[in-house]
Amino acid sequence: MKKKVPDAVFIFLTPPDLEELQDRLVGRGTDSPEVIAQRIEKAKEEIALMREYDYAIVNDEVPLAADRVKRVIEAEHFRVDRIIGHYQEMLPKVEAVQR
Repeated sequence: MKKKVPDAVFIFLTPPDLEELQDRLVGRGTDSPEVIAQRIEKAKEEIALMREYDYAIVNDEVPLAADRVKRVIEAEHFRVDRIIGHYQEMLPKVEAVQR
């Protein structure tokens, strides 16, 4: 996916651990034990791919995790590689003054 959208920022949301994920799924009471087992296996596969993401956020408490996502997005707006284009015309003038 990163190759298709190189400027995208990928954030991996993960439960604190698989036991907590299972507790949450069971606590919802909406899925059968078989579906829960499938979801746990899928989570293991997804966690194995975590290195492909730019950030990983532990979803221990929803408001806290949401705040962390918001902070990542805000920080990404200030990356030099995202804003340098705006200053490209100014850079030669600044460099000339420094000489």
